[in-house]
Amino acid sequence: MHLWADRFEGDMSDIFGLQDEVTINVVSAIEPKLLQTEIELASRRRPDNLSAYDLCLRAMPHYYSMTREGLAEALRAMLTALWNLTLGMALPPDWQVVARA
Repeated sequence: MHLWADRFEGDMSDIFGLQDEVTINVVSAIEPKLLQTEIELASRRRPDNLSAYDLCLRAMPHYYSMTREGLAEALRAMLTALWNLTLGMALPPDWQVVARA
């Protein structure tokens, strides 16, 4: 399908309806390709440390909660993930204590 060759005709008094139609057509045209690309990327690139990856995934909802408690929990999870990735060797001593908390 050659999306850019499509014609969109409509009443200009309903410009938002026309805009919605164009948006739906554009998204419908590119979404399958984007999805396929994401699947290919995910299948090629595996995390080196599944434990750290799991901690990062678990941190995300806490981060997006945008509460003091949620952000603190996200920080703890991310620091623990960092600890797992570096095995504690690259972290300064102060951070090692926080990462283990």
